[in-house]
Amino acid sequence: MVQAPERPGTQRSTQRLRDLTGEEFEARYGCDRFTATLLANRFRHIVSHMCNQLRIRSFSPILRDVADLCGILSGPESLGYPMVAVSETLPLFYGSVPDAVPLVLHEYGLDKLRPGDSLLVNDYYRAGTHLNDVCQIRPLFYKGEQIGAVTIRAHMTDMGGLVMG
Repeated sequence: MVQAPERPGTQRSTQRLRDLTGEEFEARYGCDRFTATLLANRFRHIVSHMCNQLRIRSFSPILRDVADLCGILSGPESLGYPMVAVSETLPLFYGSVPDAVPLVLHEYGLDKLRPGDSLLVNDYYRAGTHLNDVCQIRPLFYKGEQIGAVTIRAHMTDMGGLVMG
């Protein structure tokens, strides 16, 4: 059996999060538990709001009524773009997004990306399960440095062409 390589910056630990002392937690994560909880809740709210706005404004019944989409907030490149928060929509999509975000951003070129840029990908070898699953990746910047990305992956009913479907 071939094991997938570890993402840069990830650590495997057998110690459970709740068993860490306050000092161990702060040394590992750079903040206290209270701050971490506030940030985690805020990140979940951002992703939830992002998906709700897409559903509210969508004309597609697959997005609006069935919620065949997911939203993800990814962390910085230095940590391997970890999934910081995910939406409560379609869990099937979560599987490929952790690999898709760094792959697409690096393939396009991190040096070419600027604040406000978005990358659209529907190549199922890079970012999905089939052609109709479109992944929009928007890198996040702070003071000119890329600090992560927000991603929405959604099923598009019709990709265009002469006939529907």
